[in-house]
Amino acid sequence: MEKFLARHASLVTSILSGFDRVIFRGHLLPLMRDGGMFFFLQAAKVRLLDFKDYVVETSERVKAAALSEAEKRHRPVLYLPSSKTDKERLAKGLLVQHPLQKPGLICAFKTVEPCMSFEYHRSADHHERGLKLRARKCMHIYKYYQHPNFGFMHVRLQTWFPFNIQVYINGREWLAMQLKRRRSAFERADNCFTWLSNPTLAQHLMDEQLTTDWPAALTAIARCINPLHKKVFAVHPMDYYWSGYQTEWATDLIFKDADALASIYPALVRHAIDHFKSEDVMSFLGQKLCGNYTGEVITSLRRRIEGTRLKHYVRGNSIKMYDKAGNNLRLETTIARTSDFKVFRPAHDDPNGQLQWRPLRKGIADLHRRAEVSQRSNERYLDALSVVEDPTP
Repeated sequence: MEKFLARHASLVTSILSGFDRVIFRGHLLPLMRDGGMFFFLQAAKVRLLDFKDYVVETSERVKAAALSEAEKRHRPVLYLPSSKTDKERLAKGLLVQHPLQKPGLICAFKTVEPCMSFEYHRSADHHERGLKLRARKCMHIYKYYQHPNFGFMHVRLQTWFPFNIQVYINGREWLAMQLKRRRSAFERADNCFTWLSNPTLAQHLMDEQLTTDWPAALTAIARCINPLHKKVFAVHPMDYYWSGYQTEWATDLIFKDADALASIYPALVRHAIDHFKSEDVMSFLGQKLCGNYTGEVITSLRRRIEGTRLKHYVRGNSIKMYDKAGNNLRLETTIARTSDFKVFRPAHDDPNGQLQWRPLRKGIADLHRRAEVSQRSNERYLDALSVVEDPTP
């Protein structure tokens, strides 16, 4: 990134790097293991003959408890016939129609979506017979919050066993809440900042997000959407294992104005299209193009209302560049497939063992390393663009 900044320092006023969108998923691992649901039912003294009645009754109790907060606070609760409805836009519209006096629940949505849930599998083979996870559909509840720390966010609950949870947090939204608390002025457009009165403080606050006690924070959010969790699992206590399903790490270069960015951005896009080959894209993401690689490296260019976006995909991970809010040049690395990266750690089953470079895990224990490889990806991409319109042979 230093090479790029050395060429364009006169145009850039500040830089901000940190998480943009982060999607966490929580799973109750004891239920996901072979025979886990059977052992839970044994502890709860529920016969297999009564399995269906038990899970239906438990699901109805969980739904009622999840929606009780909305009813108590008189917040909107809507059933969405299609799971493809833009829920975020709808929630923001409801927030305008029903403003909050203080941070809290904005609204709740009910919708039917695909899930993995248990059903009794009949088979002559006793190894195949029993409770198995199968692809099904069930009611999911979404709750949108104006959170006192994280800002605008949402959480989704699967209302059938094993009650999987998904939590969506936006790092820029979170930063805005932190800056307001410290009375540090800023200007914002959507999920990016067009001006920061104190860029050093803003970056310091973004860095502090990595030190968050994620298990405690995410578990507290999970209790808000399923207050019955402890009662349901009183006979066999268990809690969620949290993983980073998908993370977006963004580096924003805030230019003096829109004209300053517009003076170089078309050339950056053209250079990336014409000159970045498959091995270049993989090297940005810290990978090597080996002779036995059989996957695809895809580059996509789209022009949208908010700007021109150039995106490179490699095996579920991507790096993209776009101009946002007029004066923001954003580089963003998205990681969904963590196994393509390495982290220096002991073996999972031997925490005090030898440290070695091992595959990066989705678990939040490796979130710090995930941020590190994403930042390096953004920096390599920017440095590769430093040669654009450079007259040096």
